[in-house]
Amino acid sequence: MYTEWNRQLDSTRADLVAAISLCEERARVGREAEAKKQKYQEMYDRANDTHLKLIALSNHMTDIYKNIKSYAIEHKKKVKTLVDLAISEAGEMVPDADASGIHLEVSSNGKVHVLNGEDSDVNVREGSGYRAILGAFMRYASIKSDPEALQFMVFDEYFFPLSDLTTEHMRDLFERMKKDMSLVVTEQRRNVMAGITDREYLFEKIAPKHSIVREVTGEQEE
Repeated sequence: MYTEWNRQLDSTRADLVAAISLCEERARVGREAEAKKQKYQEMYDRANDTHLKLIALSNHMTDIYKNIKSYAIEHKKKVKTLVDLAISEAGEMVPDADASGIHLEVSSNGKVHVLNGEDSDVNVREGSGYRAILGAFMRYASIKSDPEALQFMVFDEYFFPLSDLTTEHMRDLFERMKKDMSLVVTEQRRNVMAGITDREYLFEKIAPKHSIVREVTGEQEE
């Protein structure tokens, strides 16, 4: 006979089953939440690590920029010193040149002009001798100021417009330059480089649009 006691027992059993199910559900939700927490923690840790690396990279790049800026300033000073020295020495090598007040000026389009004390372009006012020697000195100074630059210069018909005196100055200049730089000189007047060349080639035209090149040796020179 189903009594009140049985009914309460069944009710209690049902409550226990419901409670167990609820506990199991909450335990499952808790485990899922813990897994999500662990996942999000790992994501946060990775993001934070990336953030710290980006900060370190930014600081490193800032240091590099400061070093480059400092190097650029020092490099400009070094180049300026070398160019000023080139202007001074070129003036001394050509006695009749007016080298007083000569300086560099950068135009709005970025071109560099060599001006005298009256702000006139040296290429217009000065003679060929001073321009030739100053140009050679400035090219040499610009290349030597950059250790990464190819230490190499080419001169094409450089002696053609120069006087005998200026030619001797240029010979002396080339002889000094060739100690630490490769020079290639194309010239019709063979005598201007006599005695200071390491290797000499002769270009001989034998027909229209056809020339031969041969190396000049000591025996051939005699």
